[in-house]
Amino acid sequence: MFYLFLLGVAVVGGIIYLFVAGLFPGLKEERFGVLEPLPSNLGKWEPDPESAEGRAAAAQGRKREVRLMFEEGGLLGAGKLTRQARLRDASTNEIVTVLPDEVLKRKRVRVRIS
Repeated sequence: MFYLFLLGVAVVGGIIYLFVAGLFPGLKEERFGVLEPLPSNLGKWEPDPESAEGRAAAAQGRKREVRLMFEEGGLLGAGKLTRQARLRDASTNEIVTVLPDEVLKRKRVRVRIS
């Protein structure tokens, strides 16, 4: 029972730390790092002939297009970066298939704030 109490105290302490880290400017960036910058082509559909999936689609007579979308929010303001893909018919340019979204993990870069 004592160990459950200690675990509860640790959880409450962690929650308080995360709350305080969000209140002070620069503390969150110093402790957890800064997210790498977002790509410049957000929301724009672009052809994908170089990837393995794009070459496989071209072999089937289709064109693969991808775009990156960013949704604000999340833990520590990280947001969610997703890759969306669709296949078009090469001759008619109609959308044949919309592939499931793929969540991309953004890396944190450690910085020292002076």
